[in-house]
Amino acid sequence: MIQKRQVEFPHLAPLNIKIVDANDKSLPLTANLKIRFFGLTHSIPESTGIIIETPYGDIVNTGDVRVENENGVPAEKEFEQYKIFKDRNVLLFTMDSTGIEKPGWSPSEASILKNIDSIVASAPGRIILATFSSQIERIIEFINMARRYGRNVLIEGRSMKANVEIIKHLNLVDTSIVIPIEDITKYPPNKIMIIATGAQGEEFAALARISNKTHKFVRLERSDTIVLSSSIIPGNDQAVEKLKDNLYRNDSKIITYLDSNVHTSGHGKRDELKWLHQQIPYKYFMPVHGNHFRLKMHAELAFELGCPRENIIVPDNGSIIEIQDKGAKFVKLREKAPSEDMVVEGLSIGDLSEVVIRDRKMLAADGIFVVIALVNVRTGHLKKSPDIIARGFVYLRESQELLSEARSIIRRSIEGTTVG
Repeated sequence: MIQKRQVEFPHLAPLNIKIVDANDKSLPLTANLKIRFFGLTHSIPESTGIIIETPYGDIVNTGDVRVENENGVPAEKEFEQYKIFKDRNVLLFTMDSTGIEKPGWSPSEASILKNIDSIVASAPGRIILATFSSQIERIIEFINMARRYGRNVLIEGRSMKANVEIIKHLNLVDTSIVIPIEDITKYPPNKIMIIATGAQGEEFAALARISNKTHKFVRLERSDTIVLSSSIIPGNDQAVEKLKDNLYRNDSKIITYLDSNVHTSGHGKRDELKWLHQQIPYKYFMPVHGNHFRLKMHAELAFELGCPRENIIVPDNGSIIEIQDKGAKFVKLREKAPSEDMVVEGLSIGDLSEVVIRDRKMLAADGIFVVIALVNVRTGHLKKSPDIIARGFVYLRESQELLSEARSIIRRSIEGTTVG
């Protein structure tokens, strides 16, 4: 997937990728640091966490993480993955905080697939499954479901097509039932499964184009069943609601994670994070990956589990954290690394002042109204009727009466101060 992504940026130097096994021994990073990996569970297959070995102990980062479980009981593979820490000296632990405010445990991937399987089995017409293109294992199971119930598969969305090509190249599943989208009319609806991107309401994604009737080959029908196999990423709420509005206008059957267990997050809930804390004994803790309130909630969990408050630091973007005196001190420095937003405009890259950004937002929201008036300096009268230039204000062709009145007001205002 990384190599495929690299192809999209031909102007950049190719990555020097070295493939290692998660169970390999430590690799040198610098003169005093080594690095090794450990397996963990996320929505992307073969996900790993990182262990940075220092002379004073390990720095451990999970990255995005969840715990595969059955009704709150971790799977055996989870214990296997974390047993490496029983004999390690972890100086600093940093972990994903995205799911900290959600109580309990995430549904297991197996239970999600079982629910979707029953939906596919009973769907009277076409089945449209929308999920993240990175959910490789789920996509493989979708294709297996289609074969099980005699359906052909159509792949929609650029990233989805790219990842299915990777699946095909690695021979992870038989893709002989995958057909071109142009052939959709050659088969009855109950013989069709569409796997698409766009469950987050992305404006130009496949599902959005299907929902707003701009897709070249797909028009929704009453007999269609649409499964949004993803939860809403914070910040995408309005886009997803707009997508659902458009889908419901077509009278198709819509199933989301709110109606049925059709998605499990790649970010563990509170009890999963608690279990992970218990698997990795550590001296210092720093929550990462989440809004500030989530980091604070995660810090509080670490304290509840026995980590002293002075051993917990909640960082901000740009924070510089130091472990000093051979591991005896854990300090957030007053100095900060640059972390401001960078603005890219054409060929220029840099930061803009808050005033400029504020003004641009106002222009975007309110439009612009410009008056050009030529004044006779000798008489104080206007030489001609004022010119009005407006963008984002009103549609000029349909607002001539308003513009005529505006010109009269402008003339009276100017000549009232310049004449006499």
